[in-house]
Amino acid sequence: MRKFLYFANSTSDAVMFPAEHLVSMEIDSTSTAIDMTFRDSLGQSNVMTVGTGSADQAAVVIKAIADEIRNGKEVFVVVAD
Repeated sequence: MRKFLYFANSTSDAVMFPAEHLVSMEIDSTSTAIDMTFRDSLGQSNVMTVGTGSADQAAVVIKAIADEIRNGKEVFVVVAD
């Protein structure tokens, strides 16, 4: 099943990427956010930064996103809303 990752700051500021375009998830230098890199249809990279609130949550969030992509039943995975 094809899955999509959804990110929104507001109803007029949102984006969705196919999960198979996710290249990497890395904890950023502040340890309170995750940099998610996606490749687009032209092969270029796009980076989304998602805040996690605290340093100890970043690894938990990465694992939760990966588990949902791999094992979740939903087609649309809300990462940030």
